[in-house]
Amino acid sequence: MRSILPCAAAGIALALVVGTPSRAQDLPRFDVRATCTAVQEAGTGRADADAIAGCVRDETAAREQVRRRWAAYSPASRQECAAEVQIGGTPSYVDLATCLELANDALLPQPGAE
Repeated sequence: MRSILPCAAAGIALALVVGTPSRAQDLPRFDVRATCTAVQEAGTGRADADAIAGCVRDETAAREQVRRRWAAYSPASRQECAAEVQIGGTPSYVDLATCLELANDALLPQPGAE
C-alpha cells in the first residue's frame, strides 16, 4: 500500500501541472494573456503591448474555432493535442487548432490509397 501512494500522488500532481482536461470532451482553458506575454518576452526580451494584443486576438479567434469544431475531433486527438500544446508551459489555442487539424487530416482517406 505504501508504494502505491507516492505513485498515485505523482500521477495526480502531473495531471494538475499538465492541465489536461479530466475528460477528452472538455475544451482546455489556457490563460492566453500569460502565454502571449511569455512568448513576446522570450522573443524580444520585453513585452510589446501591441504585439501582445495581436497575439491575444489570434488566440481568442483560434479558441473559438476549436470550440466550434471540438466535437468533430476524435477523443484521442483531443486528449493528445491538449497535452502536447501544454509542453513547455505556454499553451496555445493556435497550436491546439493546428494539432487537431493535422490529426483530423491524418485520419482522412488519402487519394489513391486503397
